[in-house]
Order: sequence, then C-alpha cells, then structure tokens
Amino acid sequence: MGFGAASAAPNVSDQDKAFVAKVSQGGMYEVALGKLAETQGSAQDIKDQGNTEAHDHELVGQALKTAADGAGIAFSSELNADFKARLAKASALSGLQFDRHYVEDMKAIHVADGAAFLEEAKAGTDTALKAFAASTFNIVQRHIGELDARTTEIK
Repeated sequence: MGFGAASAAPNVSDQDKAFVAKVSQGGMYEVALGKLAETQGSAQDIKDQGNTEAHDHELVGQALKTAADGAGIAFSSELNADFKARLAKASALSGLQFDRHYVEDMKAIHVADGAAFLEEAKAGTDTALKAFAASTFNIVQRHIGELDARTTEIK
C-alpha cells in the first residue's frame, strides 16, 4: 500500500493526510521496538514495557486504519527507511545499553507523536480522525509517564 489518499473525501485536509502518515509510521515503529524489547531487554521492567507498547500500539494501529479508511486515506504498512535504521540501531544493542536506548527512543517518538495527536485533535478536519487523535493522546501521555519512570530506574 502506498502513501497518500486513495480517493479521499473532499473534507480531508493535507494536515489529516500528514497526521496519518506520521503516526502510522511512529506506531508501527513502537510495535516493532516493543517486540524487540520483549526479547532484548535486560530488565524485566523493559521487557514488560515492550509488551505493553507492542500490544497498545497494535490496537491503536487498528483504530487508525479504521479512521483513515473512513477518510479515504491509505498509508504504508511498512516502516520507512528512517525507522528501519532506528530499529537496526536498537537491534545491535544489548544489556543495559539496549534498555537505556529503548527508553530514550520510545520517549522521543511518544513526544513527537503526542504533539501530532494533540494538533490533529484540535485542528484536524475529519471528525473520525479528530476523535481518534483525542482519545489516543491519553494513551500516549500514559506511556510517556511509564517511560519516565523507567528512565529513573535504569540510570
């Protein structure tokens, strides 16, 4: 599946399309990195957090697909080159080095995606995407809090 609108409804803005493209990539990355943490994390808390991330973002991805399909917006089902490189970098790490990298990278992607969710909830034009963004923003904020706690634990 490619990027862009398949046959987008006329009320779908470029902002809506950009939001879907951005958070679909971030979400797929969070699932992949979460699954990696389940196997490569050295601390049980990291493994557990990875499981939570993978589970939650798989559900978020399904909800995004439903909202995007309703708006006529298609998005790639594969990670882009940037996220593939980030995943490869994480894959090469182990032990405490992996745990630290995992938490910092997850925090960074959550902050970036959180800002996108908040902006879409406020200024998006598609009502289903706006509702999706508003409800998912709360999940992102919860994950940021959990990741902040992990940062304190692994220093």
